[in-house]
Amino acid sequence: MSVDYVVEFRPESQEDYFYDIVVCTEREKYIVPVTAVGQRPALDFPDVIDFGQCPLKISATRSMLVTNVGGKSAKFDLFTDAPFSVDPRQGTLAPGESLRCSVEFNPRIAGAAGADLHIAYDYGETIFSQLTGFGHQIDVAALQEVVEVLPTYVTKMSQKSFKVMNRSDVIVAFSVRGARVPEDEASATDAKLMSLGGSLDTLEIAEECSTAEDGDMDAESILSDRQANASRIFSLETKRIRLEKMFFRDENFSIHPLEGAIPPGSQVEITVEFRPTFAKDYEKKVFVEVQGRKDRLPVTIKARGLGPEAVFSYDMLDVGDTFINTTHQYEVELQNRGKIDARFRLTPPHTEFGSKFNFHPSSGSLDAGEVCTIKVKLLSNLLGDFDETFHWDILSSSRPLLLQFKGRVVGPSFTINVSTLDYGVVSYGFRYSKEVTLENTSQIPVKFSWRLNEDDEASPEFQMVPQTGRVLPNGKQTTRVNLVSRRIEKYERELLLDIPDVGRGLAVIPLFAECAVPKIEIETDILDFGECFVRYEFKRSLKLLNPSNLPAKFEVMQQDAHSRNLAAFSARPDSGGVPAQGHQTLEFSLATSRLGRIQLPVRVQIVGSRNPPLEFAIEAKSVGPKVHVDVFKDEMEPGATASRSTGGGLSIDFGKVHVLEDHGVWISVHNTSLIPAEFKTFIEGKDSVFKIDRRSGVLEPQEKAKLKVTTNLDMDKKFKDTLHILVTEGADIDMQLQATGIGSTVVCKEIESGLVDFGNQFSGRSFSKNILVCNMDRRPVTLQWTNETAEAARKRATKTKKLGERPSSGSSKHSQADGPPEEEQIYYASPEKTTIGAKQTTVVTIEGITMTTGIIEERLVCRGGVTNAGKGNSKGSCSSSNIVFDVVAQADVAAPLLEFPDRELRFVYYYEKDVHPQIMRKDVAIRNVSKLPLTLFLRTQSPFQLSSDSLVLSPNEEKSLVATFDPSYRGDLESAVARSRVNVTCADTNYQKDGFELVGEVHRPNLKFETTRIDYGSVLTDTCRRVTLAVTNVSSLDVIYHWMFLEGDAERGTRLTGARVVFRSSLIRFNIEPDNISLGAQPYDRAIEREITLHNQGKVPFDFNVIKSHLTYGWMVESIPEKGRVGAGQRDTLKLKIKAGLPEKFQEKVYIEVAHFDPTPITFSVEGVYPYIYLSLPRHKTHSFSQYLEEAKKRLIQAGPKPNSSPKGARSNISRPSPPSKATRSPTAKERPPSASTIRSKVPTAVATSSSARMPKNPLYDLGYTKADWESEADRLQLHRDLLIRASKKEDKLMAAAMGCESPEMSVPPKEEAAQNDKNALNVDEKKQVSFQFNKHYLDSFGLSIDPEAILKLAEFDSVDMTLTMHTSKPQVTHGPLEATFPVEVKQGPAVMITVKAYIMTPDLKISSDALDFGMVQSGHCKIMTVQLTNPKHVPCEWCIKRPMEGNKAKDWDFFRCSPNEGTLEFSESINVKVRLRGLRFHGAAVARIRAVERHRSIS
Repeated sequence: MSVDYVVEFRPESQEDYFYDIVVCTEREKYIVPVTAVGQRPALDFPDVIDFGQCPLKISATRSMLVTNVGGKSAKFDLFTDAPFSVDPRQGTLAPGESLRCSVEFNPRIAGAAGADLHIAYDYGETIFSQLTGFGHQIDVAALQEVVEVLPTYVTKMSQKSFKVMNRSDVIVAFSVRGARVPEDEASATDAKLMSLGGSLDTLEIAEECSTAEDGDMDAESILSDRQANASRIFSLETKRIRLEKMFFRDENFSIHPLEGAIPPGSQVEITVEFRPTFAKDYEKKVFVEVQGRKDRLPVTIKARGLGPEAVFSYDMLDVGDTFINTTHQYEVELQNRGKIDARFRLTPPHTEFGSKFNFHPSSGSLDAGEVCTIKVKLLSNLLGDFDETFHWDILSSSRPLLLQFKGRVVGPSFTINVSTLDYGVVSYGFRYSKEVTLENTSQIPVKFSWRLNEDDEASPEFQMVPQTGRVLPNGKQTTRVNLVSRRIEKYERELLLDIPDVGRGLAVIPLFAECAVPKIEIETDILDFGECFVRYEFKRSLKLLNPSNLPAKFEVMQQDAHSRNLAAFSARPDSGGVPAQGHQTLEFSLATSRLGRIQLPVRVQIVGSRNPPLEFAIEAKSVGPKVHVDVFKDEMEPGATASRSTGGGLSIDFGKVHVLEDHGVWISVHNTSLIPAEFKTFIEGKDSVFKIDRRSGVLEPQEKAKLKVTTNLDMDKKFKDTLHILVTEGADIDMQLQATGIGSTVVCKEIESGLVDFGNQFSGRSFSKNILVCNMDRRPVTLQWTNETAEAARKRATKTKKLGERPSSGSSKHSQADGPPEEEQIYYASPEKTTIGAKQTTVVTIEGITMTTGIIEERLVCRGGVTNAGKGNSKGSCSSSNIVFDVVAQADVAAPLLEFPDRELRFVYYYEKDVHPQIMRKDVAIRNVSKLPLTLFLRTQSPFQLSSDSLVLSPNEEKSLVATFDPSYRGDLESAVARSRVNVTCADTNYQKDGFELVGEVHRPNLKFETTRIDYGSVLTDTCRRVTLAVTNVSSLDVIYHWMFLEGDAERGTRLTGARVVFRSSLIRFNIEPDNISLGAQPYDRAIEREITLHNQGKVPFDFNVIKSHLTYGWMVESIPEKGRVGAGQRDTLKLKIKAGLPEKFQEKVYIEVAHFDPTPITFSVEGVYPYIYLSLPRHKTHSFSQYLEEAKKRLIQAGPKPNSSPKGARSNISRPSPPSKATRSPTAKERPPSASTIRSKVPTAVATSSSARMPKNPLYDLGYTKADWESEADRLQLHRDLLIRASKKEDKLMAAAMGCESPEMSVPPKEEAAQNDKNALNVDEKKQVSFQFNKHYLDSFGLSIDPEAILKLAEFDSVDMTLTMHTSKPQVTHGPLEATFPVEVKQGPAVMITVKAYIMTPDLKISSDALDFGMVQSGHCKIMTVQLTNPKHVPCEWCIKRPMEGNKAKDWDFFRCSPNEGTLEFSESINVKVRLRGLRFHGAAVARIRAVERHRSIS
């Protein structure tokens, strides 16, 4: 049965509807789904998408625009199967929207390919579109399937290339892979991923363990963070592995490029590089992945690696028998036969015998063709056969080198020459020896060791020498077995032989001996030393006797401590042996410690004896040192005596000696004993005037000490005392001393020299100096000071007053110019009288004050005596008065001196229209030229002002201040001159004033009329007299003026002046006398004054005027006045100052014009002369001076023969020579060889008449003139010209001549030697004496000195010899050229300049040979050798040959003779010195000594 139900559907929208209808029955339920589908989306994919033919592995893409043509939004997924792919994989399109979709076809295999494109909608419906395509392969192939690389050495590289050809029409990509198929690469990737996962698990486990250890931290949070970090690392590494390209990789092959593209119809070249690591054949396949091909293109790469070819010189060595513990050495060569370096290394062996081998070197490197020698050492301590093979690894070689050694190790063999050792009976403590010889019968050295058996090893009596050692092959070694018995018994021992590393006890030798002690006797029971000096060692001998047949040993027992306080003894030897049937001599030394008789016991022990020690006694008498005292009478001062009393006591009397002075007597203290004598000295009296220079001392045996007993008396009386000399442990000595004092006990160190020098002081200012006067007497002393100079002056003044005479100005020590007047006392002592207590000091002030300048000296005398204290007189009285001090007080007193550059400071103001005058300023400098500082106060008056009214100036200090002037100080328009003085007052001396003038000129346009009254006076009859009124422009400005005659009253503001005319008629009569003046010879630069009287004998006054226009030179005459007016009947005196001005004769005229008369001539004559000296030195004849010489020659010839009017020498009949215009210097000549180290150029005194000074064929000498006359006249002409030129320059320092003292080269002599140049100075002035001097300080700066330094009043035509010395040893004189120019300062005359030239050098000596080898010379014969000495320097060299100073060279000097042995060599001169030797075996040395500089040269 069925039931039909009708379901009615009424949709409300176009969506899909889904419902379930549940049908229920009694037994079950049924669900009936009800579905209603609404509108569907529709994507317009094509049904078939055909790609056509496509190359394999090259993607082909089809793009299409897909539109949703349905009525509902489409949400879909796209997917397909390989080899197709679609993009995008999903999307959403609203109705009508479009989406571009791409489908890609990448065929992997050839042939047709098809797949469905699934379009799955979100509502579950899927539609399909068919995809089709055809894959095919293109023509791409590798041109070589096998690539063979050339054989290559390891560590080297070679390469080979192959090509891949693309014959298609598309671009194909390629890559070089190591796997044949991609699946292999995927497997490798999966393996990496699996290993990465394992690494991650390990990391997580480690992190969990770390987290578990941190108990205090939140383990869960830390674990979460670390897991997240590990997950992130794993993700990154997984991504990197998946993206990694599986290109070809290999250790020995590298390929490039690994990927790229091949254009159509082209090919690509791929390069293979081969780097072998081992010497073997290599084969590798690579695969080229190419687009368009299904399979990868296989390429096989074949190569061969060539390694180093190293071989041993042999592979196996049989060494045969070798000895144990013996080094055996072998050599094997390792040669590199290949073409590359071979590095080798030994593989260490691990066998028993293999470790006994040592290879050197065991590793290294061999260059191509190199051979290395390997040394093999075998040292085995094992016995037996061996066969060892050693493996040597060659780097980069596939198999090692083998080296085999085989052989056998055997032991040594030996024999012993004795079977037993029997010593017999031996003495206790003595050494007995037996010898054992060990012979090595094997071929290797044998080490041995002797010992006693184990039971006897503790016995020290037996010694084996040597106990151990080494015996060479077939050699022998003798061992000495020594027995020193220390026990009285019988010995039975065994001597065993051990061979180290072989065996112990290989040989046994029995030993037998018996020990005994003999009986010893002493020679005497008492050993007497007699008298002994304390602590001095005396010696005596004693014998020990041995009557037995055995030697014995003895020991002298130590001295006990109790007896050592009395004396100490020692024995030599203190132990030893006594020979059998013999004796032993003992030398005992005794040194006592205390004085008196001494007895000491001595015990001698016989070594090993059981009997008591032997005994005897030492006896001696101990005494102290003995000292003798005496006086050195030869060294005693005059008046001192020494005597010795009957008991042997010594007395010394110093006699009368000056107080406060040390007076001594030397005494001798002699130690006549054998021990040192310690002594002490002291003076018995307290505060004694006697002293001994040594308070204590020690005299060695037989030593003499020189002691000085000194007395220094502090009172003028007799002193006595006793000198005690205490000798330790000896007899004391007393010595009587006596002395008497004379003289003063008052001292003052400041005036010991007798001079109180106050130095530089200002006049008018008091100065003082404190001196410390000490009374060294033990009594008070009263002193009285007096000024003896003032007292003497007062006495002379009193005496002359009594005689009614005025004191002579010459009776005082100080003249009016040099010192104070007689009555003035300059120096005083304060206090004038004083008493100084015993051993006390007082201060005395010596002061002075004076207004006089210069060096002021006065004599001060201090008298004093001992003060005797009396009753009622606390001060006491002076017992006597003696002169204590006699001193001269001295001071260099000078007034304060200031230096002003200008004594007048002038301000000049010029008027400018419409410009107001401004204050004017100028700087003024003030210098203190005094030797003391000055404090200055400055004052001036208006209109001047100073910037400072006080200054403080140090010596030679200069300061500036500003002076100002106000030109408008008058307030009017007249020119004016303001004058004021700046008064400078010194604060130190108020009376001393100085200053300078201030002048202020104000220049305005002003006129000045000569006079305001015209007086004609007496007018000459019938004449017309005109009076000229001078209107002077008294200003320095141009003045524009107008004349105006005023009648009646003057205009307001003007002043009228008038002139009254007065005259009378008369005649003029006058007289002038004298009219001729003769002045004779006068200094050319000095004006001579003469008076001329002008007498007006008429009644008419007249004017006169002095006319000098006719003079040759205007300076020759100065008239005072130049013009004037002489009244009627009056006389007027004219003073004419006449000066020649030039060194020449003048006869001139000056005219006096009186009124209208013709000028009246006044004739005067004068000859200008000057002091002049002529030096006997060569002149510096410059070109200008040569011209003057020619002119002088002409003048002298014109003057005619020279008159002989002077008895002392010839002179010129013309004016005296004159100095040149300026200092001329000798031309800088080139160095010339010197003639000697000391230059002497001496000119005879009569220079003018010396025939040597005359020159041949000179007409002057025929006329009687000398060279001095000629050069003097030339100097005069030169001075004449220079004076004319310098007249306007106001220069007054002139030179009379320029001389040259030239020594081009000077030697450097030893100290206290100098180079000298003697020259002659001649006074050629017949009118007066000449004085001149040299500046010694300036000369000393060049190392020069001259003697004499000054000449006073050298008579006319007289001469003097002067010596110019050069001290080359002074530090300022250096080697090389020297040139110094210095003046000869002529008093009241021009200076003469002298130029000194020298070249300083050290003499030297060149020796042709430093050594003379005479070889073998037969005894009794002589041999001569020659050595040449040469002077290489330009100075003479004095040389001499002397005995050497060294002892080892001087001992054989007497066998030499040198000829010549001294001399002098000029420049470049040589001399041959013959050295003669008498035959004898020796070694000598000669020394050549240069005297000038103590320089030595040696000849051996």
